[in-house]
Amino acid sequence: MPVLHRREDDSGFYLRGRIHGSWVTWQVTLEGEQWLLTSGFVDGETIDLDLLEMFIDKDWVYTAGTGPGIAGGESRPSFIKIGEGVKHLVFGIGEIKEVLNDGTCRVLFFREYPDTRIVPMGELTTVRSLELARERSAAYERAQRLKMSPKPKTIGSAPGGSAEQEGRSGTSPASPVSAHVSRSSGCLSLLAGFAFLGLLVELISIF
Repeated sequence: MPVLHRREDDSGFYLRGRIHGSWVTWQVTLEGEQWLLTSGFVDGETIDLDLLEMFIDKDWVYTAGTGPGIAGGESRPSFIKIGEGVKHLVFGIGEIKEVLNDGTCRVLFFREYPDTRIVPMGELTTVRSLELARERSAAYERAQRLKMSPKPKTIGSAPGGSAEQEGRSGTSPASPVSAHVSRSSGCLSLLAGFAFLGLLVELISIF
């Protein structure tokens, strides 16, 4: 019968047993580990076949290609496939983008969108469709807001140019007051010219 073992790096549990004449190793998912610990199972304890069948039915174990397994010979949990939504205890909810041959998956976790990370299959569990849709929508909305955010404007970049620039170029239009003063000065000069001409005519007639 299969025996429960703790991994050497203390990252979880696996089962090792001889089934139908072949040695098979089953990796235990996080949910399966939690159930075993809650039920009091420890390293080195024997697992009967009925319990193993229950774990396979619940997708709490997978063989990752190390053996034929039982109950249809599934080599991994049924939800481990490209495009499926999954949940991780640390990284949250995401979508599987690639299933690798070493028992890991490349997952796009929506908290880290659009980056991906590689995680062991045993650390992934199924997720409800509603949670998946909500997280995916929130990630895409954040990406759109970042893409459409306006760039900061430069002060003094108006199409007509700044007042300082107009002053330096000497092309600023004259004000109404200065235009009126200019016209008045022209009229006075003309009157003074007529007066001088009349005085000159008068002097000539006297002499």
